[in-house]
Amino acid sequence: MVRQLRILVSQFRVLRTGTISEIRPDNMYQPLGTITNTSIMKKFQTLIILVVFFSNTSLAQYFVPKGEDFVEKQINVEKKTIVNVAKFLGYNTEEFYTYSNSEDNSIWVVAFKSFTDEIIFVALTKKSDVLTKERVREYLKNYEFSKAFGPYEIESTLNDGIKNKSLSSKFLASVLKENNILNGEINANSIGYILTIKNGYLTEFKTSDGLNKWAKEWKEEFPERYLAYKIAAKKYWGENKEKIINEINVQADAYSRTPDCMLNEFIELHKSEEGTINFKMLLVAHYKEKINLEEFKSINYGRYVLVSDFSNSDEKKSTTYKVNKTLFTFSEKGELINSYTANY
Repeated sequence: MVRQLRILVSQFRVLRTGTISEIRPDNMYQPLGTITNTSIMKKFQTLIILVVFFSNTSLAQYFVPKGEDFVEKQINVEKKTIVNVAKFLGYNTEEFYTYSNSEDNSIWVVAFKSFTDEIIFVALTKKSDVLTKERVREYLKNYEFSKAFGPYEIESTLNDGIKNKSLSSKFLASVLKENNILNGEINANSIGYILTIKNGYLTEFKTSDGLNKWAKEWKEEFPERYLAYKIAAKKYWGENKEKIINEINVQADAYSRTPDCMLNEFIELHKSEEGTINFKMLLVAHYKEKINLEEFKSINYGRYVLVSDFSNSDEKKSTTYKVNKTLFTFSEKGELINSYTANY
């Protein structure tokens, strides 16, 4: 069973924690090769992780850090799942994440403290008398903390921590290098969030820079794309930072839900004169995403053109606007009636 799981897990370098509620049933059975939507891929990875986390690994051998070395640790639990092993060592599911290197089978998985690159334990499936730091270092040669525990993982962990009341102020203070407080706010600059603590546990969080998890991912992993959207937004919003951030958030979120992402067949119809793609309107035009006239004007501020303002024989008014190469018609109540490709 473990060998079969490793074939599946080898599709992904980084194993991430998550919740079953994040996985939509309609996405679970898509062939791996066709999943190019960022949001769906993240959820599919989460499903794989759940399988690994809760699989019995009774044959595994566990080593924990001790000074500069690693020593074997006897895990006295009946079912040696990754979750149970971590729990035995004093960590709940929101307090750790794991990494697996598909190119190296000498180690099965490495577990780290959430929000850090600090190793909790290393799991081996092949018997070994010793585990050297050099061997672990070699296994982790492709590991990058910012990718292993990026914006999506950070926000998912925070959400789960609130839901399960599992992220204590003591733990957060230790991993974020902040003062331990029972009540109040922690401005966690290292992860870009302001955390609210009540009665010793995380209860709320908000971004300190205003960016949502998808925009944060653009900024960290695709800085050129992030900068392009920032420059484009600034052209229309000037120095209005709140509006600029909101526009980036809208487009990054829409991008995460766009089928085939940058390879989407309708990309060219929604390319702006600045060279950015209006992913939000792409979803509205081709994937039945809902939008009203007020939202339309806000999202496309300075970029839409009034094409027609029409009333029919029943005195029902409709208004049509053009954005890039697509027309959008709204009713008098501001509801989207139709969208279609412009011939000019």
